[in-house]
Amino acid sequence: MAADRQNAQLRYFEAHQAGSSPTISQLEQGSTYLTFNLSKPSVLQDIRLRQAIHYAIDRTSLITDLGGIRQQPASGFFVRPYEAAYGSNRDEAKARMLVAQSIYQGEIIRLYTYTMPSNEQNAQWLLQACAKIGVLVEIVVVPIEQLYEPDTIQQADLIVVGEVLGEQPDITLIEMYTSRTGFIRNHLSIQDRAMVDGKISDCLKETDARARLNVLHRIQEELKNAYSLLFLYHSLQVADYDQSLHGISLNAWGKVNYKDVWVRRT
Repeated sequence: MAADRQNAQLRYFEAHQAGSSPTISQLEQGSTYLTFNLSKPSVLQDIRLRQAIHYAIDRTSLITDLGGIRQQPASGFFVRPYEAAYGSNRDEAKARMLVAQSIYQGEIIRLYTYTMPSNEQNAQWLLQACAKIGVLVEIVVVPIEQLYEPDTIQQADLIVVGEVLGEQPDITLIEMYTSRTGFIRNHLSIQDRAMVDGKISDCLKETDARARLNVLHRIQEELKNAYSLLFLYHSLQVADYDQSLHGISLNAWGKVNYKDVWVRRT
């Protein structure tokens, strides 16, 4: 960028802000999601309780209520036409029935996230959704560095966070499912972890990225079907820029590709 244009600026938003400056935006490949800690004994081992929490969450209402850059209900990590059957409309009656049928007896379930306004808003919204079906949730907010600590991950019954897939989504997903500090992996049951490891082994044998993504999609669907992982929404990546800047485009993380930016001199 030319040094003589001191007023040429780029701004990124956690919450979309309307203004006079031009903006560029795109849907983020990735999802905000909710994990269940199935690696330890707890009431969440009962699939009926996990199903109840799923049916308590109306993804569309979550987006409408909280706004910001929350953009589209998610039924997976990739942005695709939303599967309405996955949970676009809450079913509180079904959720309450499942709670009643489960082993849940009023235990407090601890929901962890890391310090960030949008995360804390998500956690509070989920707490209220669970309260409506008689499930008690306590929110614990910690610095992101602390959330990655193994002891913290194990203490959490639920974790609400997000994942951006990056420029090579197959690599991002492989790392996410295999990382020793990963939220999803460390909350998996023994059976789910064995399933993931087996499919990751198959995935790594594939030389074609599309074939790897197909295997990774099967992992996602099995975790969804077991209610081991709930998807919530996709975010909108937004950048506001000075009118003198041209060639603006966003990478997979929602940051401007600076190598393509140029300034129109006046």
